[in-house]
Amino acid sequence: MRLVLIVAFLALSISCGSGNGPKIPDAQTAGAPSSGNSAPTTYDSTSDARLTTLPPSLRRQLLACEATTHFYDLGAQKCTDEAPAPFVCIINDDLRALLDPSTLSPLADYLINKAADLTLYSCTVDPVNVSLHFFKFEAGVVQYRKLNVAKKKD
Repeated sequence: MRLVLIVAFLALSISCGSGNGPKIPDAQTAGAPSSGNSAPTTYDSTSDARLTTLPPSLRRQLLACEATTHFYDLGAQKCTDEAPAPFVCIINDDLRALLDPSTLSPLADYLINKAADLTLYSCTVDPVNVSLHFFKFEAGVVQYRKLNVAKKKD
């Protein structure tokens, strides 16, 4: 069990950077028409307000992509072949139960200190990680962040 925790910690460290918690990824920006709205902070991708700050054309593209059960990458501003996570993307106890226990404290720190002004808009899953996709739209620019969090070993 101890070996599993060590491997999981190393995987989290490699995917998120070094230090006391996950390192915030570099922003990927994409130009878009300016909007005067400010985004509500939410960690619930099912919230009606999650996309309100995006320009209407970009919001339509994202929703059209999601309607085909694909993930829309706001960093690249394109619909991908990747599917969204097969669960409701809300950072709550259900999501935390899927994550490696050693990642919970760094995730909480990340949410408080680095993602407080970001909006969670989607989750994706691969064999090793749950990826949380955040954005902030400000001054006509979409700032996109992806945080990989190690999944609990089966």
